[in-house]
Amino acid sequence: SVFSNPGLALTVSGAISSSAGALIIGGGTTISNVLSVSGTTTFGNHVLPAGDDTHDLGSAAKRWRNIYTGDLHLKNERGDWTIVEEEDYLTITNNKKGKKYKFVMEEIE
Repeated sequence: SVFSNPGLALTVSGAISSSAGALIIGGGTTISNVLSVSGTTTFGNHVLPAGDDTHDLGSAAKRWRNIYTGDLHLKNERGDWTIVEEEDYLTITNNKKGKKYKFVMEEIE
């Protein structure tokens, strides 16, 4: 299926269909330009940028409120770190040097 309208900012091509008011986007589907989604969106697979280190999630003006994640992996041209939640503390691993550190935290009363 192909949906395209030059008057709109959205072009979709690939395995798309609808059922009971839901848009179903299958494998091999390309969505380009602007896509606005309201309501809850569930993904059954990975969500990836088109290229490595080329796109942002949010912006300075449109930030995500909270991020819920498992371990946090951070990597750029300067560093490569992993933050892991243990039962009673957090650890941070320097993946370039293979060194692991424990966050020192003081309880606030």
